[in-house]
Amino acid sequence: MISTEWRRIAVADGEMDVFVARSGKDNAPSIVLIQEIFGVNDHIQSVVKGYAEQGYNVYAPDIFWRSARKVSLGYAGDDMQTALGLLKATDEEKVLADILVLRDVIAAEQSNGKCAVMGYCFGGLLTYMAAASGKFDAGVSYYGGRIGDREALADSITVPMMFHFGEKDSHIPMSTIDMLQRKFAGRSDVSIYVHPDADHGFNCSVRASYHEAAAARAAELSKDFLANVLA
Repeated sequence: MISTEWRRIAVADGEMDVFVARSGKDNAPSIVLIQEIFGVNDHIQSVVKGYAEQGYNVYAPDIFWRSARKVSLGYAGDDMQTALGLLKATDEEKVLADILVLRDVIAAEQSNGKCAVMGYCFGGLLTYMAAASGKFDAGVSYYGGRIGDREALADSITVPMMFHFGEKDSHIPMSTIDMLQRKFAGRSDVSIYVHPDADHGFNCSVRASYHEAAAARAAELSKDFLANVLA
């Protein structure tokens, strides 16, 4: 049976909250799961718990802690504007540093040292950045915005990766997908999926853009991928 808690870890300039779901299994591998711009909200917590139920210890860092702690927002109206404001105020390099500190904490605590990073939207970009650090064993990025602006990082990614995009996602140009396909050509351990008829945020069941079939397919692919690379 899984257990959940909020905990704080020390980072370079303060303390970051982390939502943790533990599988209860011995020697469980770990996942650092990075939120969208809407915080570690009910949806993200449900995703965290879902992976814990699959046998992982899952850590969701509260990446906006410097501006507001334990942000939990919806996906429209004023909440959308708040989320965009938090994103604008965020220093991506500081957040990346926080994620790498969290990885070190996990490594010190877990008997199974394997750990993947995965994320959604802004978290998908941070997943790409974190995978390039070499500190994670694998990465799963869902519709990461602005990956195309960081083409050079692809050369530093040596671990297995999986990318999920929506065919109808106007936030991510096809040139980003083309770049990834070019950069990872010949890499059998890197998969790039473009899900038909899916839009940005297709994995989130409480968003208007939710696409049940694409979400289910991406989840199954991710499940198999993680089981293989973290075994």
